[in-house]
Amino acid sequence: MYIKSPTERDKMLIFLADGRLGNQIFQYMFLKTISKKNERIICLNMKMLFKSFDFDKHIIWHSSDKYVCLLIQKIIIPLLLRPLSKVRIINYIEQKKDLNLRPLPDWREKKGLFSYIRYVNTDFFQSEIFFNQSQINISNLQIKGKYLTEARQFLSEISDNYTKVFVHIRRGDYIRESFMEERGIDLPKYYFENAINLIKEKIKNPFFIFLSDDPSYIECCFQEIEPKIISKKSMQVDLAIMTLCKAGVISNSSFSWWGAYLMNERNLVIAPKYWYGWKKKIESHPGIQPSFSIIIDVNKDKNHWLW
Repeated sequence: MYIKSPTERDKMLIFLADGRLGNQIFQYMFLKTISKKNERIICLNMKMLFKSFDFDKHIIWHSSDKYVCLLIQKIIIPLLLRPLSKVRIINYIEQKKDLNLRPLPDWREKKGLFSYIRYVNTDFFQSEIFFNQSQINISNLQIKGKYLTEARQFLSEISDNYTKVFVHIRRGDYIRESFMEERGIDLPKYYFENAINLIKEKIKNPFFIFLSDDPSYIECCFQEIEPKIISKKSMQVDLAIMTLCKAGVISNSSFSWWGAYLMNERNLVIAPKYWYGWKKKIESHPGIQPSFSIIIDVNKDKNHWLW
């Protein structure tokens, strides 16, 4: 029997994902960018990505089984992969952090003796810098047809005389989360009002499609915005709706970041400055703001809102 030598073995890139759909897209794009020829990507806990998209999976092994993920997270990573990478037996890849542990738009790889096994630390890689847009054909990452069909049906109620504009408002856990001891990272109402006013200045006949994990908040607090419609669809359908719009207002969320990135025809996107750190005027995620957006300062009034 012929046994492959170590230099001929299939390479392995091992990663345990974290976060929801937007985070998982960033993580997947980074893994695809750094993966080498014949390198099998072994990823776990990316259930939302696999549920939402059709893409080439022939070099990806995936499991979202809670017992498998628990075994990997509690035993294999701390007792095997991390120790082996620490003593340079296998390769170790991580996102760089600054002195305050803020994630930076850069990464490093520490080489090990057996370089065909590479362990990627659980990070989010939230920047365009982390994925090679020329190398990866984004068209290979397609929202599943059933979600696109439902999104098109939802938007068919809007006359073609209007320009469809999505407004994504993230609340939920953001209301409780903190950044630098400031509780609540959800963006204030006036950020969205300022962004909507800017949209009205630059876009002809806008029709606003509100997307949120808290639709009752939209119904209560944005009654004056017209014309509009509020989606109460699934996360996957909401993502598809964003891609079918021509303009958008994103929140400080990787979910609407990707909704804007995947738009079929993108005329205008507005994003918040500082991301989680808008209360302190400190960037929480340097490099996360999309290059294709107008960035407005959350803390300034409408006459001085531009960065």
